[in-house]
Amino acid sequence: MSRWTRSALVVLALLPAGEVSAAVVVQRWGLADRAADPKAPHVQHPGTLLYELLPGGVGTLMRFDLSAIPRRARVYRARLFFSRPGELAGGFDIVEARRDAGGRVRGVGASLRLAGPGYRWFDATAATARAVASSGRRLLLLARKAPAFEAAGAFLEVAYEGRLRERIRQVAGVKALAARGVVFVTFREIEDLARGKADLSWPEFLKRVAGYTHRGPVPDDRAEELRYRLYRYHRPITACNIGRAELVGEVASGSGYNTALVPPKGRWKKDNPPVLRLAIEAGKPLRPGVGLFVHHVRRKGRAYYAVVTARNGVENTLDIGRSNTVGPVTELPGTPVPVLQRELVRDLAGTKYVRQWYSLWAAPPLAPVPGRYDLTVEFCPGLLDARPSLMVVRRAAWRRGPFPGKPAKFKGVRLSHSEDVPNSFWMGLNDAHGTLKGAEQGRWQPFTQRRQEYLICWARSKWRIDQRRVVADIGAWGMMEIERPGVYAYLLGWGQPEVTRGPLCWRAALAAWGRPEVYAGREAADNPYYRQDYSRYVLEHPERELPYFAVLAQRGMDLAEMGWSALPRFFRAMLRTRRAFVASWDQRSPWTWRATPVHRAVMSGQLDIHRDLSLPAFSNCSLDDNPGSGELDTGDPDGQINGYLLWDAGGTVETAKRWEVTLWLDESAPRSSCRVDLTPRRCRHFRPKPGQRFTWTNTTLGGQGEAVIQTGRVLADRFGLVTLKGLVVGKARARVVIERAKH
Repeated sequence: MSRWTRSALVVLALLPAGEVSAAVVVQRWGLADRAADPKAPHVQHPGTLLYELLPGGVGTLMRFDLSAIPRRARVYRARLFFSRPGELAGGFDIVEARRDAGGRVRGVGASLRLAGPGYRWFDATAATARAVASSGRRLLLLARKAPAFEAAGAFLEVAYEGRLRERIRQVAGVKALAARGVVFVTFREIEDLARGKADLSWPEFLKRVAGYTHRGPVPDDRAEELRYRLYRYHRPITACNIGRAELVGEVASGSGYNTALVPPKGRWKKDNPPVLRLAIEAGKPLRPGVGLFVHHVRRKGRAYYAVVTARNGVENTLDIGRSNTVGPVTELPGTPVPVLQRELVRDLAGTKYVRQWYSLWAAPPLAPVPGRYDLTVEFCPGLLDARPSLMVVRRAAWRRGPFPGKPAKFKGVRLSHSEDVPNSFWMGLNDAHGTLKGAEQGRWQPFTQRRQEYLICWARSKWRIDQRRVVADIGAWGMMEIERPGVYAYLLGWGQPEVTRGPLCWRAALAAWGRPEVYAGREAADNPYYRQDYSRYVLEHPERELPYFAVLAQRGMDLAEMGWSALPRFFRAMLRTRRAFVASWDQRSPWTWRATPVHRAVMSGQLDIHRDLSLPAFSNCSLDDNPGSGELDTGDPDGQINGYLLWDAGGTVETAKRWEVTLWLDESAPRSSCRVDLTPRRCRHFRPKPGQRFTWTNTTLGGQGEAVIQTGRVLADRFGLVTLKGLVVGKARARVVIERAKH
């Protein structure tokens, strides 16, 4: 008898009568035997599941023979699992069934509940308990609706009162660290993937697992399925009461490794890089062979935790003691804070450059299901402004992880974070993805944008970020940030106003969101296919302000697949509704950024655009090139819009009755002057009412003295916008003043 079993017996004698019970036995019932089908799940009772296709489209009957469970044995838990192809499909409707004297089958009671937060199994506890108490000990479940699934992959796992005949070696060294929103539970695994080494290289790692995903190692379950299960309870957990404890979840071996940050495979043979180990305390990686379970808490309280080993689903529920339990743990609600993983420091000619890697353990509403996301933060401590700017970088969606820049000197902070899986163009997922929920049961939500804005708040408090100077470098994937002028000063990148253009992107949208029919009848705000059209958004809401947008567009992987085709419509929508932006494009070279003088001024900080400054929106400039219609043989193959029109951002003045700006044409402009329409946008004090009258003047400020070259009168349109048409702008600076007319 082990020391911990003796401890459990002592506790048993001291517990109240209500806590005394036999052992908790966990076993599985299913269709196939692994001896006959090596791909079948591990079950202890093969051949105990039969399927019957019912006539008349009633559904499919699943009949489980539970005669191996002692009659009237207490059932603590029953979980029904399905294996289906794909990550997003239709939903299940499973209900307990009865067969009448005539042999007809009908469903009884409510549908089985799909259990959160992972939504990967159905709670069949009550139905199983009734079946075990019956004389036949047969559980009938009716699948009234189900997507295609693997018949041999379905099984029922039951935790019941009985005699535990199999005891696998137990975990040890269980510890808990409570932080805001989470409890980190660590333990020593019974099988160390590193075999005692300090570092496990990627080639060695792949020899010991079946693969990996961003969630962690994919275990090789051919010989046996080894898992570590976490229980939570309001009392100290013992062998006597574990049946009453909450099964929080399970992890496989290697849960302490970061398999989302993967070095390029070209480095594997040359550098033999190690698999990174996760840290739950700043900069302190877990030791090799230490497993990790992260439990998200919702409310303040105290709880006890236990970790048990499970082989092929059978748990060691007897050997429970001080080594594999911990508590009480004070649980603190809230949104988790990113945890520092490691830090790179470089000396750049006397300037210290720092790049930090963090992990954010996020849960709904920041993620579709609980999971971990990597991010990087870069800065130069000696150059940081007192209130630094923040650039958020998210770039390519095909690359899930962060996109840090090259070490460089700069005065702000740069933050890059991770996309969801699968690629959602940084525009959110249907939260049924990767679960047993049907796409029609799920809801599209902008998880990546929520995380991004949460990380902005976190960075703002940590580095005293100037909230007026938050910038988004959005690369080529989606532009949800355009809806958030209260967060972003300006956007930089390509964006793609319709991310579903082209077969490649259409397939990605179907994988992330489901088919468009799923959203029929829903509110437009909950439909990603509607939300993703930002040309429509701009046209439908001309009164709404937007962040300034510096569009840098290139051809992309393939013009027929993705990239250019939707942008001309977006440019015209921005011009028609008088929005502040600059654009350049190059269709001929796939990886060329044609940065205009305005782009360079914005990116260098010479043109300091921040959230509280109004902007001149230019349209119909005589120097603009023609973007065409989006077809390959239309318009100018490379060109710009508003690319030479510069202004003194800090010198813009606005009051309730007056708005003025100094502007000029860059020296590199192909002509000495141009004509353009100008509309003040993003104003805080200058708020004309529709129909109000205004006068305006255009005065040159050259070395020969001031000279008024244009004057005029104008009415505010129905949106309260004042537009000066045909304004002359030359390479000498000019002051444009708009004033409310006195009469």
